[in-house]
Amino acid sequence: MAVVVCYTFWTVFSSIFATNAAINISTDFAIIILPMPVIRSLNLDRRQKTALMGIFAVGGL
Repeated sequence: MAVVVCYTFWTVFSSIFATNAAINISTDFAIIILPMPVIRSLNLDRRQKTALMGIFAVGGL
């Protein structure tokens, strides 16, 4: 009987964990992408913009 109860709890909590992980991943991507339009509008040459975008992207890891 305990196995059935534990299995039921695990199926409920595993779906909650998966939903939580999906929300966290999507907000992480949003935070990484958020400064990109601002960087693109800066008065810098293309190489500096690319380097700055790379720094922000690596910081999101």
